[in-house]
Amino acid sequence: EKLHTLAAFMSFIVCAVYFLTRKRLAVCAALSAAFTVMLTGYFICRNRFDEELRIHILGRKDEAVIAVTYGGRTDVFDLTGDRKNPDHLYKFLTAYGIESINSLYLDTASNYIASAYESKLYAFDTECVMSHEDIILCEEQRICSQLPFYTKACTVNANVYTADMRDGVLTVEAYGKRIAVCIDEDTAQPECDYLICGDREVDEKLVFSRYAAPDGIICSGENIEFTLYPDGKTYTRRLS
Repeated sequence: EKLHTLAAFMSFIVCAVYFLTRKRLAVCAALSAAFTVMLTGYFICRNRFDEELRIHILGRKDEAVIAVTYGGRTDVFDLTGDRKNPDHLYKFLTAYGIESINSLYLDTASNYIASAYESKLYAFDTECVMSHEDIILCEEQRICSQLPFYTKACTVNANVYTADMRDGVLTVEAYGKRIAVCIDEDTAQPECDYLICGDREVDEKLVFSRYAAPDGIICSGENIEFTLYPDGKTYTRRLS
């Protein structure tokens, strides 16, 4: 969003220079300056994105697919197996310039969903693909160009966080905090500092404020980005 605003501002500056001067040299100088500013802004935003632990809840309610990002690493957990999830994930990866996936876990899926992931994400370098052991796929069904590894639960140990997916709940631990993400409020939930639940009605003025959320806040998991900072503070915003 900040880059879009910066791009619009720099476009305005270039247009203003053109209409005010009508000189090719001045316009070329303005274009060069705009390009430099945009390139610098991109690298600043990209570096900031890589240095912050973020949990992205993509989709609404039954469409939930979760992407956890930090330090250039991306771990993806599909909680629902909805047919729209591959599209949500593809749009997210391309919008943020992410070219690889470290791990992809499907908690529930079908041959159709597996094929959708294969067709949508074939160009993304994916290190590991896992699927819940109760899912029955075709013997040669590939997901992101890989044959999936079947397991009852999934645990990812990354640099500053641990992500554990089991019994329909994703738990992320980092900086001494625990965040739980689930779709069904009735799902057995572990003790946590933050609960992101897809079907719970909450006060959006509290959840989507641009200030640090208090401990114990319960977030409505509909297309949101949840950022956890090293000091334990958080920032939550709705994704477009």
